[in-house]
Amino acid sequence: MHANSYGELPDELIRSAYKSGTELAWPRDQAIEAVKAFTRNGRKLLGVDTWLLTDDNPPKPIPLIRDWNADLRANADEVASSATAFIAGFRCRPDDYNLDNRPVYFNLIIK
Repeated sequence: MHANSYGELPDELIRSAYKSGTELAWPRDQAIEAVKAFTRNGRKLLGVDTWLLTDDNPPKPIPLIRDWNADLRANADEVASSATAFIAGFRCRPDDYNLDNRPVYFNLIIK
């Protein structure tokens, strides 16, 4: 690991991330690893957005407010475990449109 603008994420997480401007997003397993890396290095997790990648940038958020917000949690440990649970348990619903079996990516909002 080395210091970078994303708070000492492992190089492999930075390389494997989908990039949109200065924002990064990962598929499920890598997003969970990113949550762990950020919290291990003292970064505050504020939320998680779900992205559906498109052929052109920027990604399209999954409709109908499919995100997670840290303000709903009591403490830092609960925040990380709740974000991980949100990512691990996320499933697309039948009313999510235009998915075409594309993978969902998770954009972490950190401070």
